[in-house]
Amino acid sequence: MIFTSPSVRHLALSQMLLAVLLANLNPIFSKILYARGWTPASLYFVTLIIVGIVLLIHEYIDFDRHMRWQMRKRDFFGVLITTLTGGVLAPLFFFTGLQHVTASESIILSSMLPFFVVFFGIFLLGERFKRQMLIGGFFIVCGVLVILWPDMQAFHLSKGVPLILGSTFFGAMTTIVHKKYIKHRHLDSVVLIRTLLAIIIVGLWMMLFEPS
Repeated sequence: MIFTSPSVRHLALSQMLLAVLLANLNPIFSKILYARGWTPASLYFVTLIIVGIVLLIHEYIDFDRHMRWQMRKRDFFGVLITTLTGGVLAPLFFFTGLQHVTASESIILSSMLPFFVVFFGIFLLGERFKRQMLIGGFFIVCGVLVILWPDMQAFHLSKGVPLILGSTFFGAMTTIVHKKYIKHRHLDSVVLIRTLLAIIIVGLWMMLFEPS
């Protein structure tokens, strides 16, 4: 993305850092709710409901609703795929894996996300590979190996590790698919559709496998 001025770029970077900070609080609050009997699916379902309500209110008070829903088939295809990967699989893998690892371990394991994004971006989008990417990816992998080294020495791997890594894999695929297929300029409308579809899918999952 090309920013018009350094101030716009700094604002965008600040927003991204704030998003990362808030996202890293998820494991802590999730652990607290797990201790009170919540399941990964129920926790994520309630999260989706809250997000959906906020987005619906935003959509209701917006005055440009007609333009927001003018999506092409390519956009809808991208929304469907990213709903499955980023709206269902990635969060459920993460919240399920969080039951078997500590909050700090989950954050470090989740740091593999940018590594997967760079990898898929190079091979699926044809993006250029830079030296900074190599150095950053090296330190990310080293950090994950440090966390997993005791388990690797004992030939035992926690069930949460592959689930968290699977979550980052699907999260990276979501980024790549969104970049490749979704060109609709109103991202809040895209997120709303994705959220509503995820509510339906996760709700059906809970009805079938968590009837209580």
